[in-house]
Amino acid sequence: MRPVAYLLVTSLAIALIGCARWPEGSDGGNLPERLLDIVVEFADAIDPTAFYFICFDTDGDTDTGPLPISRGPFWGNGWGTGTITAYVEYSSAGYRVYRSLMLSSLVDPAGGITAVTGNPTLSIAGDHRVTIDRVTLGDITLTGTGPIASATNAGDQNAGTLTIGTDTTGKTVPSSVAFTPASDGGRPVTAAEQQAIDTLNVGGVVLTAASLNAFGMTLQLGSAQAGTQTVTIAPTTADVTDRFQSYFGLNDTTQQGTLYANDRSQGPTPVIPGVTFTTAALTAGPIVEIVTQYDPTPDDLGPPFDSDLPAVGERTLHVVIDLAQIGDPTEPFQFNVISTDLLPLSPEITLDKSYDGLGPDGTTYVTIPLDTNRTLTNSEAVLPEGPNDVHIGALSDPDFQPGVIDIDDWTVQVRLLSTGG
Repeated sequence: MRPVAYLLVTSLAIALIGCARWPEGSDGGNLPERLLDIVVEFADAIDPTAFYFICFDTDGDTDTGPLPISRGPFWGNGWGTGTITAYVEYSSAGYRVYRSLMLSSLVDPAGGITAVTGNPTLSIAGDHRVTIDRVTLGDITLTGTGPIASATNAGDQNAGTLTIGTDTTGKTVPSSVAFTPASDGGRPVTAAEQQAIDTLNVGGVVLTAASLNAFGMTLQLGSAQAGTQTVTIAPTTADVTDRFQSYFGLNDTTQQGTLYANDRSQGPTPVIPGVTFTTAALTAGPIVEIVTQYDPTPDDLGPPFDSDLPAVGERTLHVVIDLAQIGDPTEPFQFNVISTDLLPLSPEITLDKSYDGLGPDGTTYVTIPLDTNRTLTNSEAVLPEGPNDVHIGALSDPDFQPGVIDIDDWTVQVRLLSTGG
C-alpha cells in the first residue's frame, strides 16, 4: 500500500460571541462537553446489507490515519487498516461505536517460533520482521550431595530441575530420578529423555559423563557418595530484533527483545508488546514475519450519543459522537469514511474487494482540529471526495451497485459545550 496523503482541511469557524455554549442557551446540564456531528451522503440509497464505517485515529500522530484494506490474505477486520483507534459502524443492526484491537498473525514458523497470539499494544497495522540474533543456552547449577561435581550444558534448551539419588557406592537409587519442567522455558521430556530417566531409575547404575546426554548435558564426576542432587537448568534465551514497517512507511521502528525457548509468553523482554510467542528449541539466524492487523472482534463501546437511522431510500448517514467515548482526544486527530459491500476474513481469499473512502483513492483522511467550534466540509478539502470513484473488486457480485457505497459528500461539525471564552 502506498503512503497515504496527509490532509488538513481548511475550516470554517462558527461565529462566536463571548463564551460559546452548545446547544444555544444551555447551561451545560449533563450534555457531553465535546461532540462531533457527522453527516455522510452517498450517491445512492443506503443499503442495509452493506457496511459503513466512520473511523478515527486519535493517537496524536498526524502522519497516520485510517485506510481501506483492498485485498487479502491478511484481511484483519475485513475493511480497514492503517491506524484506527475507534470507529462507528452502521449496518442493518444500526449504529455502534467500537474501540479497535490489533491482532497478530505468523506468516511461516521458523527458527523455533511456532505461533503468535494476542493483541499488539502498538495500534498500527503493518509487517514485523523478527530476526533471531543469538541463542544462549541456560546455565546449569548443582545443589545437594552426590557424585556429580558439575555439569556442562552442551545443547539443552529444556529448563527445569533434574533430581538424582545415589547410594554410598555412587550408584543410582531406584526410582530416585525425576525431571520437573520450569514454568518459564520448560517442556515435558521427550521419549529419549524419558528413556535416560528410566534407565537410571532401575537403580544400581553407575553415573558416567554421558548419563544425561539425552538432555544435552555432560557430567563431570567426583568421588562416590550417598545423597540427592538437584541439577537446575535455567531457561534458554534468544536475543531478537524486530524491524517493523507500517503501511505508511512513516512509523518504521527497530527494537530488541528476548524470548525463552520452549515457552508461551511475551518473553522476559517483550519483542512485540502484547504479543505472546509460542516457541520450541530456538535457532539463531532465521527471520520470522509477523503481520499485525485489526481484530474483527473489537471492544464494543455501545451506541453513539445520538444518530438518525436512514429511512428506506435515504442516502445520508447522520451520527453525533461524544469525544469522551472514543478516547477523549485533546489534540487534532484523523477521520475517514470507509464503505464496502463485503467483509472477507479468510486468508484463503486473496482477490480484491470493492470499497470507497475519502479522496480519489480512499486514503485521504482528514485532520480534525479541536481548538474551537467549527465546521469542516468536503468542498473545502484539498482533495475533495467526489462521485464515481468506488474501487470495484473481483469479489463483488456482478449485480453489485457501487452507488450504495459511493461517498458523495460529508460534513463534520466540532461542537464544544464551552470554549472557555
